[in-house]
Amino acid sequence: MRIAIVSDIHGNLPALEAVVKDIGRRGVDFVVNLGDSLSGPLMPLETAQFLMGQDWVHLAGNHERQLLTLASGQRGASDEYAHSRLGAKEFEWLASLRPCLRFSPEVVLCHGTPTSDFEYFLETVEPERFRAATMPEIDARLGEVNAELIACGHTHVPRVVRASSGQLIQSGQCRAAGL
Repeated sequence: MRIAIVSDIHGNLPALEAVVKDIGRRGVDFVVNLGDSLSGPLMPLETAQFLMGQDWVHLAGNHERQLLTLASGQRGASDEYAHSRLGAKEFEWLASLRPCLRFSPEVVLCHGTPTSDFEYFLETVEPERFRAATMPEIDARLGEVNAELIACGHTHVPRVVRASSGQLIQSGQCRAAGL
């Protein structure tokens, strides 16, 4: 099975349409969206409408949660703009999304980590820098997840790392994976 994974679209419908066109040329069987789909300064409503029409698995990221739970004045600028553009149908769709999903016995999908939509899996944020996570940090974030592949978004940094257990963790990429 060939799975295409997209993540962190942030309302950029023209870029998403280009990615979808490329996916169509690759013989992909299934498309998964790992979340943070709408918040951004571009086209949140149009992106929502496009995504809602796709027969994909969609997950929620931290921005979906923030759109649904934070009050006006608590949201950042990109969430505030997206919130102002969306209607009841789009909010209902967002509320139906989960942040983590076991796609198959071999594959777990999440936005950040299996337990957090906000924590980075393969990077660590420190007060003055953003750095690659150490193996002990990655292993701790992996926890008890027992899948051969864990695909995550959130970071916007493409990386593939093998945990000390041998499990493959892929982040921040739009690519087709053959399984």
